[in-house]
Amino acid sequence: MAHQGMAISTIHGFAKKILDSYPLEATEGLLTHFDPSGAGLQEILEETSAETLLEQTRLMPGISYAQMAGLLGETLTAAKQGWPSESQAGSKTFTFDPNSEFAKTLAQSWPKLSGLIGLALTQSRDQGYLDYDLILYWLHAFLKNCSPQILEELQGRLNYILLDELQDTDPLQIEIAVLLATN
Repeated sequence: MAHQGMAISTIHGFAKKILDSYPLEATEGLLTHFDPSGAGLQEILEETSAETLLEQTRLMPGISYAQMAGLLGETLTAAKQGWPSESQAGSKTFTFDPNSEFAKTLAQSWPKLSGLIGLALTQSRDQGYLDYDLILYWLHAFLKNCSPQILEELQGRLNYILLDELQDTDPLQIEIAVLLATN
């Protein structure tokens, strides 16, 4: 919606418009399609992680493959949203004593498991999948890495940024607004 030079949009619509305006710079010229369910990325994560999760589950007696896949899925969601702060950290899949053998084994395995997240995110971009969180994830990455000229051009288009319902705005959305509002 536009009125006298004012554009009103959701953060996701706004982000997609910027990504579409700079396809070579933002997505390396790859065609994207909106996948609101996130099923494309989830499928990529499952394909890239199955063997590693099976291997890691064998190292952790009492932990099921489904629990490890759930933890990895939660981590993917957190990564797309800019990683949780300490106050938001924690797993819905299962809890454990941080001093347990499981925690020690998980700490040793975590670099390998978290590497799967980066791989899935890159493959989703390469395959053109965008869900609500990925639109913001890739816009944030683009704004942090684009040339100063592009950032100045984007900032020059904006006189004001209004964030409605600030209590519902996540840290990644705030960081995007700050990048666009800061000269």
